[in-house]
Amino acid sequence: VEPEDQPAVERLARYIMRPPISLERVQGGGEGVVHYRAKGGHDGRAMPAGDAAEAFDPAEFVARVIMHIPDPRRHLVRYYGWYSNVSRGKRRKAEAESGEVGDTGVAPGSRAARAESRDARAMRRSWAQLMQDLR
Repeated sequence: VEPEDQPAVERLARYIMRPPISLERVQGGGEGVVHYRAKGGHDGRAMPAGDAAEAFDPAEFVARVIMHIPDPRRHLVRYYGWYSNVSRGKRRKAEAESGEVGDTGVAPGSRAARAESRDARAMRRSWAQLMQDLR
């Protein structure tokens, strides 16, 4: 999505911000029943006009909603545009073809590049190690 394309940016923002289920489609049936009126699926099938609501036991409805919550420490981050894996891969490929490899003049797969990355990793220390060194 290009930043200048305002309608596309707005559509993307609405898609990202939308709730997982629509509260307008959920109705309490009174006798311990929850009715959920589903919208037509993405596979092109339309829901029947008269009998579009599905009835659930409240515990079953909560269980079905909860199963879409990710496990702890499992992030569902979606990267779009410049930050997506596809864009990063295309940029790296273009840099390798044009001979540009960032600030260094080292080829990406060379021994010098691997040694450089090892040195960089050695310089990055965890916060806990830095705090221990201060003691």
